[in-house]
Amino acid sequence: PAMIPYIRKEVVEEQQWFSRDVFATGIAISQVIPGATAMQVAAFAGLNVRGVPGAFAAYLGFALPAFLMILVLTHMYAVYSSAEVIVAAFNGFKVVVIAMIAHSVLSFAREYITSISSFLMAVLAMAWLAVNLNPIIILVGICCLSMVLEKKTSQKQFSSIRINRKQTICWLLF
Repeated sequence: PAMIPYIRKEVVEEQQWFSRDVFATGIAISQVIPGATAMQVAAFAGLNVRGVPGAFAAYLGFALPAFLMILVLTHMYAVYSSAEVIVAAFNGFKVVVIAMIAHSVLSFAREYITSISSFLMAVLAMAWLAVNLNPIIILVGICCLSMVLEKKTSQKQFSSIRINRKQTICWLLF
């Protein structure tokens, strides 16, 4: 999920392929379906812009570089795990990952916590996670609570997504 703000910046702000609301809907749907959320969001963007081939290209373009990098890093770690340079590099990666997650949290908060009720739901979800409740219970609870508190969601937000039923099924299979 730490990559989602970077995807949003590219597809909403720079390329202007679709609106913030459509992107937010894509994130919400991506979080519900199985798989890595950032990969699902990339596939959603590709699907919305270029159909099924676009979804496949976006999915592959997002996954392949990370996969190859992990392969190389795993090999380096297996072969050179005792070298000080490799140990220092992997410790540096930890800092980078923490910074990316922090950036993601702040970016999501600025972009999507737009009301007192959304702030309270975010705090409630964090509190539930802190006491190790089942994430499914948290998801269902926050969804039900948002239906009560966030009545302003319009049907227009969902109708502006330009994908058909066949494309949606293909996206869900990714």
